[in-house]
Amino acid sequence: MGRPAESPDIARSEWTPWNELNSRNAIQGAADLLPSCILNSVSCMPGRGGGRALNILLIDNDPDHLKAVERFLRVRQHEVRSTTSAEEGLAFLADRPAGLVLCDIQMPEINGFELLEMLDELPKIIFSTAYDQYAIKAFEVNAVDYLLKPYDAERFELAVKRAK
Repeated sequence: MGRPAESPDIARSEWTPWNELNSRNAIQGAADLLPSCILNSVSCMPGRGGGRALNILLIDNDPDHLKAVERFLRVRQHEVRSTTSAEEGLAFLADRPAGLVLCDIQMPEINGFELLEMLDELPKIIFSTAYDQYAIKAFEVNAVDYLLKPYDAERFELAVKRAK
């Protein structure tokens, strides 16, 4: 299935499912958008070349981004918990460690690096942010990957595979 018709904010050559979620016309019904765009990509699905399912915690203060990423991962049969709050993310991790944490860096109150400093045991982490200036620091704290928003589904799948 191709690009949805209603996306006036984004040039045709720059369209990705992630950009689409940020389009003013696409926010409504975002949960239904991604499957139609990316269901044909099954390489991250357990049992189909992608290996085992992961227990993943998503922490990002952008609820629309969370919804898109959560849907993408659930379609691929990963177990997903998500929150828009770093504090709640800490509580989730204290309750049950995650095999992978996908975390924004710039969040209110606690940023992604501060969150890591509060943990006794560091999980595998992929940082997802709109800012490129934190990349070196991310790898200094042993991040599996660093995704610069907006990123496409193929790039995201590659990052998840690296975490396995």
